[in-house]
Amino acid sequence: MTIVLLDNRAMAFIEREAIKRRLVETGGAIFGWEAEDTIVIACASGPGRKAKHRRHSFEPDRSTTAAAMAAVQVASDGRYGFLGSWHTHPGGAAVPSTTDTGTARDLAGQKPLLLPRPLLLILSTSRKKNVGLIETKVWHWNSDDQQLAAAELQAVELEDRYCPDDMGSH
Repeated sequence: MTIVLLDNRAMAFIEREAIKRRLVETGGAIFGWEAEDTIVIACASGPGRKAKHRRHSFEPDRSTTAAAMAAVQVASDGRYGFLGSWHTHPGGAAVPSTTDTGTARDLAGQKPLLLPRPLLLILSTSRKKNVGLIETKVWHWNSDDQQLAAAELQAVELEDRYCPDDMGSH
């Protein structure tokens, strides 16, 4: 099974963004590196100013994602790359929808990205005030089976972390 290590600061950023818009879907990009059966998420970006947040769908601000990709590349001196995305399922389960599966399939097929097994981090949020997050799960694209497969998610504190400060948290 693939193990995904998620830096505590990246998770804190994602949680703040998720709770801010707990009634509608929100999300962003995730960045880090991959080594054999371990993937490390070091940084996360937010949705951006022009993102579209709806009850059952989310469209990121593409210019914010592109800017975050460039900023992470510079800040990490090329150590980190784009790994995939995170998003919320308000009042729903942290499992991939048909749309999520299609998005992962599309990302895996985009030659310029060089991303054969994109990650999808899904957070289930409560619609009730002061409850926040219910569950967080991570999935990766399995090109052999042509589907998303569950991965094991573990929190870590990265000692050396090269992430820009503001990455589309609007």
